[in-house]
Amino acid sequence: MANTREEFGYAYEAMANPYPDMHMEPFILSYPSKNASKYSFQHDTEEMLFVLQGKIRFKYGDREFVLEEGDCVYFDSSIPHAGDRVDDEPLKTFIVIYSASPKGPTSFDHIKRRIVNN
Repeated sequence: MANTREEFGYAYEAMANPYPDMHMEPFILSYPSKNASKYSFQHDTEEMLFVLQGKIRFKYGDREFVLEEGDCVYFDSSIPHAGDRVDDEPLKTFIVIYSASPKGPTSFDHIKRRIVNN
């Protein structure tokens, strides 16, 4: 059963249970509010974001991109990054966070420690 939680304007649905030496964390993120744009994330990992539904305004460092359904980006997450809805249409993404260290993220509490308030 998936673990779902809403924080920072995002609804996270964990797609895998933590286990020892885990390097990747897959999530489905829904963006139920515009509050997501208030926060950016920065952590020493790599990340992949695939747009399942809708359009996302993806901010990466000082650049901004609009990604649509079917678009995918792979990036260095040590650069501040954030995403929010472009319009009022539903937005859902599939995100995988990779950490070279098996001490990678294992819970929502770990994700919360990566927040950089704007």
